Amino acid sequence: MNKRGKITDTIRIEIIEDYLSSGASKSSIARKYNIGDADTIRLWMKRMGIKDPYKRELSIPIPDMKAKSYKKVSKDDTSKEYEARISELEKELFKANMEKDFYRTMVDIAEKEFKIDIRKKSGTKQ
Repeated sequence: MNKRGKITDTIRIEIIEDYLSSGASKSSIARKYNIGDADTIRLWMKRMGIKDPYKRELSIPIPDMKAKSYKKVSKDDTSKEYEARISELEKELFKANMEKDFYRTMVDIAEKEFKIDIRKKSGTKQ
């Protein structure tokens, strides 16, 4: 392929079309054209507004922890404000526990379906 930084949009589109039409993985297409890795193709598709039909979406959205604003409780808050803050924290704890249960169930299903051990067993040597 061309030297780094010399790939035109036309060539990028041809590579993306090859990925979409062949059904091969992004990694194998990246190796075929010697363009880096699967993320390169994913970024090109994102920049060009091309949706990946092979991308699997999670049915439960994962919350963005950075977007939440956590306020600090000051000494002059009233008891109602404390109760509201406790209620807010209890809701967040409930959501975190639900997410933990979701991931645990997802690992259980993956272990059962693919017949492999994913979790580290205690007492095993590394």
